[in-house]
Amino acid sequence: MHVTGSEQWRSTESGRGTVEDVARRAGAAGEQVYQQAARASEYMTENVKAYPLVAVFVAGVIGYASGYLIHAQSGAHKLEPQHRYPYRYAD
Repeated sequence: MHVTGSEQWRSTESGRGTVEDVARRAGAAGEQVYQQAARASEYMTENVKAYPLVAVFVAGVIGYASGYLIHAQSGAHKLEPQHRYPYRYAD
């Protein structure tokens, strides 16, 4: 099968249009995500200012829970317990 120059040009232009369309959609989606994150940030800032003690408590709970999960996943709880007196003395 032989492809002529004009067919190849149309194919290239069609592909370029598709790439530009995808880039335009990705840019619009990125802008939407940015705006939504900005609104969420403002909401969180207002709530932290209104309820500072609750915010500190929630942050502490999240920190403790994430530390617990990380520790549990590391397998550190499966280690053998350390004996109080690791050396045996001859009787």
